Amino acid sequence: MMDLHLVKILIELFKWLNVNSQKLLKNLNEELLKFYRYSFSSTAILTHRYADVDALASVYATYRLVKSIRPSANVEMVFPNGLSLIARHIAEKLNIEISFKNLNLEDFKTIVIVDTASLGMLSQYSNKILHSGKDLIIIDHHSLSDEVVKNAIITICDPTAQSCSEIIVEIYEELNVTIPLEVGSLLIAGIISDTSRFQRASPLTFISTLSLIRAGVNYNAILRLLHEPLSDSERIARLKACQRISISRVKDYIIVTTYIGAYESSIANILIGLGADIAIVANKLDNAKIRICARCSEKFYEDTGLSLSRDLMDPISKMFNGYGGGHDLAACAEVFSYSVEDILELCTSTIRKLIKRDRYR
Repeated sequence: MMDLHLVKILIELFKWLNVNSQKLLKNLNEELLKFYRYSFSSTAILTHRYADVDALASVYATYRLVKSIRPSANVEMVFPNGLSLIARHIAEKLNIEISFKNLNLEDFKTIVIVDTASLGMLSQYSNKILHSGKDLIIIDHHSLSDEVVKNAIITICDPTAQSCSEIIVEIYEELNVTIPLEVGSLLIAGIISDTSRFQRASPLTFISTLSLIRAGVNYNAILRLLHEPLSDSERIARLKACQRISISRVKDYIIVTTYIGAYESSIANILIGLGADIAIVANKLDNAKIRICARCSEKFYEDTGLSLSRDLMDPISKMFNGYGGGHDLAACAEVFSYSVEDILELCTSTIRKLIKRDRYR
């Protein structure tokens, strides 16, 4: 007998397809037509610094797509500050050749930005994008600022997608371009990684994954690649973060905060798994800069409608001349402040006020 939960997912999937597919395809095809006709004569493809698996997959797949439709184009991939450890591991195992060049954006006519919630996440390139006079193309699954959209000549964005990789799969399919096996393998790794193994998923997540498996990607092999034993440093970081936990209760919700020197995203996910409704983890990057990662449970979001990106990270980052972004259930920010304790207290008090106002129900 088919699992009842799976039946519900399939029912919702078909409902979503019936209601949204025509509208989505219409909006997508308008931008895709411009994308397909574009020359890409001299193009740099960028993503956020310390690129994770989804960012790596999105950049590499976009690079291969552009080279497929414009073989003579001069195209370079740019990874500010390189790759995350897991992204580097996946690239090596899949024999994906990545070169890390410190490129001058002035040498390119076109800049393509993928999987980047905020331009501030482009490291040394952050302040050179909007007013560079270059053609700007955006491919993303984050909610984008009006300023970015206004300056882009092509915007392919679906905030309901849970990974940028699934949007790239859709672009390949709509343009009728075959996805090479190594590209498909990297894309499915990006989807699995960014959805926390489908703990967060939209209909497009499953549609894209099914397309890649049908195209020959070995799903189980990619799962094994992503399931590497934790390093000693991450194991110790997780335990230290748990030692430093501060717990608050607001109405029926448990808010957990802590601080650590690395692996803040991983730790925030773990704290949600341990029972927190909201987890906020801070990392003091240097004397004046702090990185904050926030996660919340799906139940918390469904109950309150409070978005970690829109209602927490975005406003707090602006208060401290930083930058932030992400999604409703997962968001990050970097702020200029000397005190981790003050930032965590501000996050907690902001959430407390929003919940008590009851404005999201």
